[in-house]
Amino acid sequence: RDETDAQLKRRQFERFLDDLIADFRATHPDDLNALEYQQLSRLLWQIRTDRQLDVQRNRAFVMLGDKATLDAARVLAGRLIDEPQAAETLIVPAEDAGQWHVKRQGRAPDRALAAEQLVNINVATQSISEEDKSQFARLKKEGARRRLTLAEQREFEMLKRKGAGVAMSPQELETFKELFQRTAALIRNS
Repeated sequence: RDETDAQLKRRQFERFLDDLIADFRATHPDDLNALEYQQLSRLLWQIRTDRQLDVQRNRAFVMLGDKATLDAARVLAGRLIDEPQAAETLIVPAEDAGQWHVKRQGRAPDRALAAEQLVNINVATQSISEEDKSQFARLKKEGARRRLTLAEQREFEMLKRKGAGVAMSPQELETFKELFQRTAALIRNS
């Protein structure tokens, strides 16, 4: 009986997380503020070691990559660094760094997904050239005729995201670029 109750509570919690992530995804970036991103970061910090919540954690990472905001980038970067590096890397005042609940994910696949989503935000900030547009059209046409190779699929997804734009002001965009560079340097050096 106790085991059944525990499983029921576990499934309810998983559904709650799924609903929370779906609601966050459905909310327009302009309707979210830093506090809400900090609360999501705290939730990710609390479930960081729970292997049974890998699916929900991964959904949250992908959702943050789709948001393409400075605060979403801060949450993702917070999964790649440790607390002593928080203020400098996230480019926030030292007294505010704790509110982002920074903790490096223990498992490499979790860190890889968070890094991939951070790269996706960076790609969305780049402008798309005419050459990129023609390559995207070619891959789209090829994809309708045959199955694209894995490399072609990745290129197609990158080109689709490139130039998609971000929900950042020019000042936030500059801050993001600095955050991205600092995070990438830390990842390379770790």
